[in-house]
Amino acid sequence: MALEAKKRGVFVVCLTNVKYSESVSSRRSCGKRLFEVCSPVLDNCGDIGDAAVSFEGFAQKSGPTSTEAGAAILNAVVAAAYMLWAVCADTAEKPVAKGLSHSVYKSVNFPGGPEEVKRIDERYTELGY
Repeated sequence: MALEAKKRGVFVVCLTNVKYSESVSSRRSCGKRLFEVCSPVLDNCGDIGDAAVSFEGFAQKSGPTSTEAGAAILNAVVAAAYMLWAVCADTAEKPVAKGLSHSVYKSVNFPGGPEEVKRIDERYTELGY
């Protein structure tokens, strides 16, 4: 799926265990593993086998770490996106505070959207912002 998405020009990010992925060979005919296809790669830094707890008398470890690490990483990404949104919102508020309007496109799917986009484009051509 990641290969096809990249082929179609989609920005593809993956969340994976790079150490574990490096320890196994690809099952794809191209020989690539997920972390070799995506950029950026978010590494959950888990143990090989995605298990962290050993039990005496058992060969197989238990206690997967990918769920907790993945949740923490994705929550951090969401928090960063909110911070970026807050910076953008602050940047958008500054011209308004000075009595200026700014160019924010309205969806063309809303009533009046196409006309608003045309107005903004004309204003940008005239003023440069």
